[in-house]
Amino acid sequence: MEAMMEEPSAPAQPPPPPRSAEATPASGPEGIMEGGGAEHGHDSVDAQDEEYFEAYAEDLYIHEQMLTDEPRTSAYLHAIQGLGERIRGAVVLDVGCGTGVLSIFAARAGARRVYAVEASGMASVAQEVMEKNGVAGVVSVLNCRVEDLVLPEEVDILVSEWMGTALVFESMWEGVLLARDRWLKMGGLVLPARAQLWGAPVELESLWATKVNMWKEVWGIDMSPLVPRAKERFFGRPIINHPITADAVVGPGELLLDLDMASATKEDIEDFTHVWTTKPTRRATLHGAVLWFVCSFPNNVEERLHRVEEQLEQVLSALETSAAAAHDGGGHVKALQAEVMEAQAASVEHVELSTSPWAALTHWGHNLLVFDSCHQIGPEQDIGWKFQMNRNRHFPRHYHLKLEASPMDTGGNAVDEVQPASETGVAHQSVTAGVPGDSHDQQRTGSGDTEVAAAGAQSVGGAQSWFESKFFPLWR
Repeated sequence: MEAMMEEPSAPAQPPPPPRSAEATPASGPEGIMEGGGAEHGHDSVDAQDEEYFEAYAEDLYIHEQMLTDEPRTSAYLHAIQGLGERIRGAVVLDVGCGTGVLSIFAARAGARRVYAVEASGMASVAQEVMEKNGVAGVVSVLNCRVEDLVLPEEVDILVSEWMGTALVFESMWEGVLLARDRWLKMGGLVLPARAQLWGAPVELESLWATKVNMWKEVWGIDMSPLVPRAKERFFGRPIINHPITADAVVGPGELLLDLDMASATKEDIEDFTHVWTTKPTRRATLHGAVLWFVCSFPNNVEERLHRVEEQLEQVLSALETSAAAAHDGGGHVKALQAEVMEAQAASVEHVELSTSPWAALTHWGHNLLVFDSCHQIGPEQDIGWKFQMNRNRHFPRHYHLKLEASPMDTGGNAVDEVQPASETGVAHQSVTAGVPGDSHDQQRTGSGDTEVAAAGAQSVGGAQSWFESKFFPLWR
């Protein structure tokens, strides 16, 4: 699904539904909730879903964003077309079909039957689109929630564009898993087949200058008292509308979540934590991290390669037993050998949809988590990180994110005893305790997820000591 963009002047404020609604951020450390997805009430969920589906029915801008996103839509088109014989004559289920573009791709690729499920009022428009494009005899548009879906048969292929900000926002993945478990045949395909969430440290000098440093002096007036408010306003939530270039990334990418959509479970996606250590790739100012996702799609190459190799083996066997066949079959052998080579070359290729800073920009943008302090880093340092994501137990389409970072000492332990000076030069005692864990993911304690920073910097192992820990509601 799409990640709605907002005006550049307010990068951290949540946009209108369904991506988010104006809401008061969760307060304090209770914003991180373990096992949050299991505790939401049905009345609350129903109200949120009504708002969510109404937005997809009424706001054409959402659909414009998705349909004009060339990397997104072309990835699905190429993936569906690339299935070849696998989709011809198959039964396909499109979860959350919207205007129906993926269902039409499937019908045109040769599917025998496509069930296009859309819970919002956009279903009536999708039906008209099918009729206009001559596929109404193949595509059945079903206006219902996946939970209420009843089909006359199991399906061979399940396709859905379910991804949101930071991959999992909106929790549309839950409907995909439900449809998979109820309706997909054993050995059936899920598109995309794999979904990964990645993260990397970033330097955001221009963003920091325009949103933080500009308040230090405006028209010769010291406006520094507004700096904390500016950080809360602009960096209090993930930023989704500030594209960055690849040179803003100052460390290697880290795989935070890896989902095989044929076997992923609700528990895999609702709550997870990842801890790692990395070295910066250059000297830079660390402002936070960028998140992106990569989705990969299955193709039909392996199946085709196996079929051609079998045919080649049969022909070669015939050539060995018959001189006449040897005389007539030489051309056939060459043709099959050429097809084998072509299939082998194609087998290393696959369709991929990426929202990374190295890929073409998509409507999901680049998801930035910006700390309240910036720090000088270099390739001689080891930086410890901890990323935590928990589903909001009261608003299950929303998530809570927490990001921590700190240099590691020579013994491989994170350093949090001393904090760097704040931008105003005034030393403060940090209210946050605990550090990004080492490879054993040690437990942390403490309170206060959004407090900026602290006491004067000291040198530990030749590098400054600092610690960042910040909570980001996405969006409630």
